Amino acid sequence: MEYLHNKLAGYEWIETLNQLRLGSYLRWIRLDEPEKVHRGGTLCDVQFNQDGILLMCKGFNHRHFAVKAEECLVFQKSRSRMDQRAERVVVQGSGRLLRTLPDAHSTV
Repeated sequence: MEYLHNKLAGYEWIETLNQLRLGSYLRWIRLDEPEKVHRGGTLCDVQFNQDGILLMCKGFNHRHFAVKAEECLVFQKSRSRMDQRAERVVVQGSGRLLRTLPDAHSTV
């Protein structure tokens, strides 16, 4: 168990699909191989088809592959406080920018 804890330090378990963020790094444990944490990849897309839910990822070698969500426990790299702070700054800055732009409905 300590092995899994060490391998997944800095990751959070994904319980529902709406927790997934495109561009985030994923790792997973296949339910039929519970002792192995797979290396992972960057989430590019989520597809729904007759095979179930496919998480489309890109690996370190720029190869794309699919992970069947129903067959795995999926973990997503946790966002750092710095990432969350940067996102807040962007949102605050865009709000200030919108307040300084002239109103599209005003007459000149």
